[in-house]
Amino acid sequence: MALEAIEGSSNSDYFESDQLVENKKGAGKVTQIDQEELSSVDYKTQALLSVWFGCGVSDFYAGNYSYGLTKLVITVLGTFFVRPLPIMMNLMSLFELSHGKYADSDGKLVRQVVQLRKEEISPCDQKIVLILNVFLGWFGVHQFYTGKPLKGLLMLCSFGGLGIWNLINTYQLATCGFKDGQGKTICPDYIKIACNVRP
Repeated sequence: MALEAIEGSSNSDYFESDQLVENKKGAGKVTQIDQEELSSVDYKTQALLSVWFGCGVSDFYAGNYSYGLTKLVITVLGTFFVRPLPIMMNLMSLFELSHGKYADSDGKLVRQVVQLRKEEISPCDQKIVLILNVFLGWFGVHQFYTGKPLKGLLMLCSFGGLGIWNLINTYQLATCGFKDGQGKTICPDYIKIACNVRP
C-alpha cells in the first residue's frame, strides 16, 4: 500500500518509525505534522519558481515580501559586484524548500505530499545529488552518481542540454521526480523517515 507522507516538523523532531500510524482505510496516510502547521502554498509551484526564476520570485509567491525584496536587491547588486552571491542565495532557498524548512508569511511550512512505498525510495542522498546537479550538472555528474551513465554521457556531450536539461533535473530533484539507475525515487531525508527508510 502506498504511503502518503507529510514530512517531519520544522525543528526536525521526528517521531520514531514505530510510532507512525498508517490509515489503512484511507489512502495509507502517514502524518507527522499537524495539518494546521502546513501552508496552503502549492509546493510544486514554489519549487518551479525557485528553479526557473530565483531572484525572490518564489518568496513573493509565498507572501514573504521582505525576503523576496532582499533577494531581488542582492541579485541585482550581485550581477554587478559579487556574481556567485545570487546563485548561492537561490541554492539556499531551494535546499530550504526541498528539505521541508521553508515557511510562508504566516509561518506555516510549505511541504510536498508524496505517495511512495518503502521499496520505491532510493538510497542515494538527495542533498549530494542536488549539489552535484547544480554545480556539475552541465557535465552529467549527478547522472553518473545515481547510476545512469548513458544519460550522464548525453549530458556531458550536450553540456546539460545547453542548461535546459540541467534545470529540469533540478526541479525533478526538488519535487521527488528524479529516479536513480534502478528506477527508485530520490527523496530528502524527512520523506525517508516518514516512509520508515533509514536516511
